[in-house]
Amino acid sequence: MSQASTETRSDDSAPVKPNLRERLLEAAFEVTYAKGFRSCGLNDILALVGATKGALYHHFGSKTELGYALVDEHISRFVRESWIEPLETDGDGIEAIKEAFLAGRERALAKGMRVEYGCPLSNLAHEMASVDDGFRERIDRVFAEWRAKLAALIEKEQLEGRVRTDISPTQTATFIISSFQGCMARTKITRDPETMEEGMAALFTYLDLIRADMPGVTQN
Repeated sequence: MSQASTETRSDDSAPVKPNLRERLLEAAFEVTYAKGFRSCGLNDILALVGATKGALYHHFGSKTELGYALVDEHISRFVRESWIEPLETDGDGIEAIKEAFLAGRERALAKGMRVEYGCPLSNLAHEMASVDDGFRERIDRVFAEWRAKLAALIEKEQLEGRVRTDISPTQTATFIISSFQGCMARTKITRDPETMEEGMAALFTYLDLIRADMPGVTQN
C-alpha cells in the first residue's frame, strides 16, 4: 500500500487557518491603514504576525512588492465583496447601490476599520499614485472595475424604465464613487462620524433624484 493511501484526511469542517502570506497581507493592511504605506515599517508588520524577515522575503521580494500584493489581493477583494458584487441584482438598482454602501460600511467596521481613517484604497491613491506607477495602475484598475459595474447597473435600470435616460451611466457612476470617496476623505479630516452620515444622506438623496418616476423631474 502506498504512503498516500494511508494518510488520513483532515476534517473538512475544521476552520482553515490563514497561511503566512495571507497573514502578512492582513498585517500589512492594518499597519498601512493606520500609518500610511511609506511610514509602515516591515518590523511593524512582522511583530503582528510573529514572523521573520526571511519568511516575509520568501513571499515578497520587497516592501513595494508587498504593497502591490496588498492592492491586488487584499484591498481589491474588500472593494469587490463590499461594493461591486452586491450590485448583482434583479431588483431595484438604486436600492442595491444604497444597501451596498451601508453594508460595506458595516463590514468595514466589523473588520476594525474606522471611518475617520478614510478609505484604504483612496488613502493609498493619495499617498502613492503620484510617486509610483505600479500603485497608480493597480489602484486605477480597482476603481475602473467598480465604475464599470455601477455604470452597467445604471444602464440596466434605464432600459427597465427605473432610472432617467437623460444621464450618462458612466458619468453618473464616476460621480457616485467620487461623492462617496469625498465623504470618507472629509470624515478623515473632521474625525467626526457625523460628517460621513451627512455626506451619505446627500448622496442617497441624489440617487433618488435619478429615478425615472421622481416627482417634478422631466426628462429630455
